[in-house]
Amino acid sequence: MGNFDFLATEWSSIYKEAKEAEQLTFTSPKACAVICRSAMEKAVNWLYDFDLDLERPYRDNLGALIHEQSFKSILKPHNLFGDLYLLKKLGDNAAHGNSIKKEEALVGIKNLFRFLSFLLFNLDL
Repeated sequence: MGNFDFLATEWSSIYKEAKEAEQLTFTSPKACAVICRSAMEKAVNWLYDFDLDLERPYRDNLGALIHEQSFKSILKPHNLFGDLYLLKKLGDNAAHGNSIKKEEALVGIKNLFRFLSFLLFNLDL
């Protein structure tokens, strides 16, 4: 049983990526970071699609999406913005050829878990 099994029925595409990233945490930290970022981006886009109170910013990239004030206000009570910012940064660094340590990949997996758990269990959409 994996840490992301709770996603399997609701969000199968995000589940597949999260599960793959989890499996690669210690064997390929760079791949783990890139896949974590991708799973996070899918979840963020899902939230924008399904939360009617969120309005997509003019620039539709991940950085703009997570910095949008209405998005940040959802995360603020749960102190998740820093987790997402770090997750994005790790994924970007890995995608641009920088090495990622196993410990950094583990932090990425933990941050992804916190965010996806928050979405599934705390939002009433």
